Amino acid sequence: MMKKKIILSILLFNCFIFCSGQLTITPELKSSLQNKKSFREVMKTVTEFYVKRGYTKDPKLFSEFKKWNRWAWYESRHLDVNGNFVNSSEKNEAVLSELQRAKQNTGSINKPASNTGVWSSFGPTNIANGIGRVDRLAFHPTNANIMYAGATAGGLWGTADGGISWYALNGYIPQLGVSGIVVDADNPNTLYVLSGDGDSFINGGFIYQRASIGILKSTDGGNSWIKLSNILQAGITFFGFKLIQSPDFHNRFFACTSNGLYRSSDYGLTWSQDATIGLTSVFDIEAVPNSGFVYACTQKDVYVSANWGNPFSRVSSNSFSTQPTNKTNRTALAISPNAPNTLYVLFGGDALLYRSNNNGSTYSLVNAAAPKTSAYACTMAVNPTNINNVIIGNITLLTSFDGGATFPNTGDGVHADFHDLAYNPLNNFLYAGCDGGVYRSISNGKFWNSLYAGLNITQYYHMAGFEGNDGLALAGAQDNGVQLRNGSNTFTSVIAGDGFDAKFLNGNSNTAFYSMNAGIFQYTVNTNISQQRLVPGGNLDSQNFFFPSIAIHPTNNDIIYAGYQTEVYRSDNAGLLWTSLGQSGSAGFAAAGGLAVSADISDRIYAANGTTLQISNNQGNIWTVISGNAGWPPGVLTITDVQTRNNNGNEVWVTFGGYGGAKVIYSSDGGLNWVNFTKSLPDLPVYCIEYTNDGDAYIGTDAGVYFMDFAMSDWVFFSNGLPMVPVTEVVVNETNGTIKAATFGRGIWQSDLYSDCGPFLFLGGVAQGTYFYQSGGFIETSQQIPGSLGNSIKYRSPTKIVFKPGPPGVPGFSIGNNAYMHAVIGNCGQGVFSKPAGSNAAISKGDYLKANFQPGSNAGGNNNN
Repeated sequence: MMKKKIILSILLFNCFIFCSGQLTITPELKSSLQNKKSFREVMKTVTEFYVKRGYTKDPKLFSEFKKWNRWAWYESRHLDVNGNFVNSSEKNEAVLSELQRAKQNTGSINKPASNTGVWSSFGPTNIANGIGRVDRLAFHPTNANIMYAGATAGGLWGTADGGISWYALNGYIPQLGVSGIVVDADNPNTLYVLSGDGDSFINGGFIYQRASIGILKSTDGGNSWIKLSNILQAGITFFGFKLIQSPDFHNRFFACTSNGLYRSSDYGLTWSQDATIGLTSVFDIEAVPNSGFVYACTQKDVYVSANWGNPFSRVSSNSFSTQPTNKTNRTALAISPNAPNTLYVLFGGDALLYRSNNNGSTYSLVNAAAPKTSAYACTMAVNPTNINNVIIGNITLLTSFDGGATFPNTGDGVHADFHDLAYNPLNNFLYAGCDGGVYRSISNGKFWNSLYAGLNITQYYHMAGFEGNDGLALAGAQDNGVQLRNGSNTFTSVIAGDGFDAKFLNGNSNTAFYSMNAGIFQYTVNTNISQQRLVPGGNLDSQNFFFPSIAIHPTNNDIIYAGYQTEVYRSDNAGLLWTSLGQSGSAGFAAAGGLAVSADISDRIYAANGTTLQISNNQGNIWTVISGNAGWPPGVLTITDVQTRNNNGNEVWVTFGGYGGAKVIYSSDGGLNWVNFTKSLPDLPVYCIEYTNDGDAYIGTDAGVYFMDFAMSDWVFFSNGLPMVPVTEVVVNETNGTIKAATFGRGIWQSDLYSDCGPFLFLGGVAQGTYFYQSGGFIETSQQIPGSLGNSIKYRSPTKIVFKPGPPGVPGFSIGNNAYMHAVIGNCGQGVFSKPAGSNAAISKGDYLKANFQPGSNAGGNNNN
């Protein structure tokens, strides 16, 4: 049975917590947090606040506290070695960009990678009840069948058949959140993306945030991408909410961000901030064609421009008969071509809907109890042919046909939590982007159907495989519950909500246990029935019980372990009754970092939490702390996973999140002594490790999968073709020779296991993404590497590397601008892949004579180094 525990990447900075207007925090809690500077101080204060108020008995408080725990779960894995907040967005981008570029200076190294193993999607490509979160939608200006969807963690996707099927467009760039999309009105092959995940930032700042890295641009329909200059100056972290192109002057763009409203008059090359609105978050913007009117909104203010967005003036709060308050959290705007002088304004938290019929000069309150929205789910649209048909998306969909006076619920059968509502102007179909994917209504919001086949954007936390059935998998997903892959290519929804950990019983593919929120469930596969096996709740009010990890005793399937944030429980009768085994580690405030058991020493269990690792040799009755023993790394980086070898219970691996410290350590004597195996891994969080019976180790990181065995001197990058997305769990099937990677944003992927270098290598086709090829003999390549941000390729051979042209009419080797290549003559399996200082050639000068650029190949280019 394979055991992995995860953490996901991304990012929050200390100032995010306390910036006014960004959090749904009561004044009392906000006051208590004012002087709290460290992560532990923040979560201690938050926990005490909700425990004191009995959060388990109040659904609203329970939901709020769960979100805080999501934030804590991720943020604890992105601290520095002193446990302090850092700007992990900047750190991740810098490291990932360097890994992508493969451009090295003197003394630096570029990780080697495996030429074996090519990753392909394992699914899901379609599933009932929702597949993954979509934040933004956009449409082709002349072809109603072409549209685009931006996922919160899965990048940009396109469809050429109106949403019947989807394909990925930018999965290899180092930032996969999308918060704005523009299809150029003059040239639809030119696309712009505002990167990042603004909706999560707004939801209190404690859910899976991806800060923006600026604007990305494609001029070939999304096949290749470049990064435009950042909207803000370097060093300033911001989140995006919306990106639009002026309908009248197509060189003009507006970007709504957490740091104000920015405009560009040169197709996004340079940006300036609107001084009237200032540094506050701007959530929405609408431009009325052929009129000069542009509207923008902040938390509780509306701004109007009659001169195409320059300047703006603030609408006086006295214009609103019931003034919005700070609890509004987020405001939405909507206009309709049917009535270009009419503007709808929704103050979501206050549930106030206003309407202006004179271009924003005066306003009338049309509904003082409108659908209340959160800062996470808040969107609005108006029928382009009927100004009285208003649709609001919050947790569900509500549609008004009387100008906003009433809002019947029309979202039955549609996944919850809506981030974008948009009419396609070419056919007036209404589309919705939500936590489940893309939905369409051809009845102006009355009825809906799902349109997300192929949209492989599921955000997985954990995954369980089964050795005897390589096609079977059970996985927990954010927003989309627990999902079963039944051995074919079909995924089935087991339970809705937020799934988490999962484990099959040993030798029994029909029974599994999974966790969701604070609960443990037993699941029977052939009947698709779940039974709750929740740990007793007597002390839930005094402990933080979210997101438990699961382990199964290796020889007795009746013994189940549940690792909570501050306590480990054991059941001796398959979950019917539970016994507390005491604290699982340090004083909590971070989800349990993992449970590990070994068939070799069946009653031994390792339990990790926070920065502490403990061992028990008698099923958890007595614990001994083994973190801090000889060789244990200094600092307070959070443990993300613990894994032991099934045929040797004394061998144990531990992985860490965070920045600046050790990432992987190993003990051969049950934790008495530790060895640092970080080697030259990038300074990024490591989420999980799988350790095989043969002594092979695979780890999942923010930069893909790495491999090492004890014959190697360093880790090998093992991610050929894998999207640039956090790998949250790896599962090896030794019988079938496969490895699966659960990702947070691109579903599950599969590859053959690592193998040693062969005598020679012949390569062809298109290489989109990050690749490394090495051979024990020569390499011959006629590959085409598109010129795009995120594409890099590396070769190593001890004899020669041949870049071949193709026969007449057939492409040979080529590499475009903004992609990177590095080739070196060296022995296969070397741990350092270096480049001489000052060399700008695709082949290092000292090795050039051993490489052959054959006539007709295109292995040049200013940026191909």
